[in-house]
Amino acid sequence: MWTSHLLPAVAAVVAPLAGWALAEVALGAAPVVAYKDHVGLADGLETFINNPDYGRRVGVALRDRALRVLNLEHVDEEQLLMYRELLASK
Repeated sequence: MWTSHLLPAVAAVVAPLAGWALAEVALGAAPVVAYKDHVGLADGLETFINNPDYGRRVGVALRDRALRVLNLEHVDEEQLLMYRELLASK
């Protein structure tokens, strides 16, 4: 996928919405600026653009977290637990 080559090279990704696109960006170790307000967004982008080493560290930390949170075995276990709890409450 071409994005896997592009994402590690970007200064920052603006994420106005969550979802799978944000997960893909996280797995690509790109630093993310989540949409808050236009001033906060600009400040976040400026921080990453002016401090590329910091942006890379944030991106790597985000990737590590995404690998833990999006681990399919973990997700499956969490979903099974949720279904069992729901069924037990009936």
